[in-house]
Amino acid sequence: MQRKPGETVQELAARIRQDATTCDFTSITNPLDEAMRTKFIFSVSNEAVLKALFKVKVELSFTRAVELATETEDAAKVAKKTAHGSKATGVNKVQSEKKPAINRPSGSSSSASQRNRPPPSSYRCGKNHLANTCVHKNSQCNFCNKLGHIEPACRTKKNATSNQLVKIIKSTTEIKTVKRIASLPQLQQQLKIKDTEFTMKLDTGACENFITTDVWKKLDKPTLEPIETQYESASKHLIHVLGQFQM
Repeated sequence: MQRKPGETVQELAARIRQDATTCDFTSITNPLDEAMRTKFIFSVSNEAVLKALFKVKVELSFTRAVELATETEDAAKVAKKTAHGSKATGVNKVQSEKKPAINRPSGSSSSASQRNRPPPSSYRCGKNHLANTCVHKNSQCNFCNKLGHIEPACRTKKNATSNQLVKIIKSTTEIKTVKRIASLPQLQQQLKIKDTEFTMKLDTGACENFITTDVWKKLDKPTLEPIETQYESASKHLIHVLGQFQM
């Protein structure tokens, strides 16, 4: 990642925050902060800022690195304006032909547009605020089950949706069938478990059968054995299973 021409320190930091969401280094104490800090130092492209960062003797966080870089660049801008202003005081004024003033609409200057520019959208929820202040920093996504964002802003879901293929039907064939009610499987079945009858709903596409905790309690809470399989619903959401038993 390289710093773009004219890009402010805060804009560079926002891009790094967004790009660092996929970082996963288990051996580092605070992987996200360290990854963002390292990427920021390599991308800032300002010798004065780098000197200021490397002078810090304590452990430098990403937030503190951004603050130091902002302070250093702001100080350099003030010094440059001051130096240019002092040189201009001794220069004789040259009269030139006056040109008609151009009426600019209010708020059209670049500085005004930057001040009025809304903050970048948070990758955690998609709303316009900084990601480090988002209330969904510790939220779990219902689609990919990762922490740090919610399903409407999930990149994995967006990529999966965009990569779906559409099957085009080029021709159709009419097939005449005879509907046989007797051959259709029943969707519900009466089962007797431990002398208690229950109406079980059959799922012909599932490899296991499930009961609710209420039914488990009616059966006097038989001992549950641990399971090693993870189950998903039709919408690819994880199903929380307490355990298994046989009767």
